[in-house]
Amino acid sequence: NTLTCPWNTRHLSPGQYTIQARASDAMNNGALDSVTVTVGNSNPELRSSDIQLRAWLKKGVVSVEGRVIVTDETGEAVRSAIVQGRWTLPDGSSVVRHAYSNQRGQAKFSTSGERGTYTLEVLNITKTGYNFNSATGVLSASITK
Repeated sequence: NTLTCPWNTRHLSPGQYTIQARASDAMNNGALDSVTVTVGNSNPELRSSDIQLRAWLKKGVVSVEGRVIVTDETGEAVRSAIVQGRWTLPDGSSVVRHAYSNQRGQAKFSTSGERGTYTLEVLNITKTGYNFNSATGVLSASITK
């Protein structure tokens, strides 16, 4: 048999819910059973929705700042996520750094060196209760100074 829920599940937050049902006959003989259902994605997604780079030259040294914007699947900013990023420097070397996203979902990275092209690549984003979706985001950006 199929039981249709009388409430609208579109207004429930994503997560797991336990539904209990009781069936009884005219003599009040019955049974109680429950089932767990998942509404939406029980673990929301993390994604890098944008990478913003800026660079400036001062006394022959290039300084580069990168901001990785961390959002969930609805586009809302996610704070306190750990972003693992890798700078690729003009000489071809690379350095891996970690940064936390702030209340606006921005994780800030910086580096400096010689003139040339700098690339910031997002390697991973982690936060308890979330899953990183690398297929639906901006994963690298470059700037030349």
